[in-house]
Amino acid sequence: MDEIGEDFPKFHSQESIGKNAVCNYNLFGIKANKSYKGDYCLARTHEEVDGVRVPTTSKFRSYSSVAGSFADHSDFLLKNSRYRFALSKENPYEFANELQRAGYATDSQYANKLKSIIRKQNLASLDMNQGIDPATANPLLISGLLEEAVGTMGLVV
Repeated sequence: MDEIGEDFPKFHSQESIGKNAVCNYNLFGIKANKSYKGDYCLARTHEEVDGVRVPTTSKFRSYSSVAGSFADHSDFLLKNSRYRFALSKENPYEFANELQRAGYATDSQYANKLKSIIRKQNLASLDMNQGIDPATANPLLISGLLEEAVGTMGLVV
């Protein structure tokens, strides 16, 4: 079993993770467009066209491992200049909004769905800057300062 890294839970096998992929370890749903030269597979999916969810079959990038999927996802975001502004965001909620604005997904609710997962799973707490307050979407430092300021002034929130 290949490991993604030291922090990756040992109980996950590539086989169990691969079952949640679009196809062949494609964990992020990256499509194989005309310029893509690697392996691909065909899979059923949905696209949003003019606000309507439409079933379709698309070409998706195919990988031989979970690590390959993660590496390609990183390359995909870093090498496509349209994601540069999104990648400059430290706030994960702003990142989600900018990722959608850059055209990452056709789902008009993509950013909201991603932010909901971040909030529900408290994923922002894993950020290097100690995350974002899920209640306010402000950096925890700002939220803490606001609470301290309000408390100092004798106000009740």
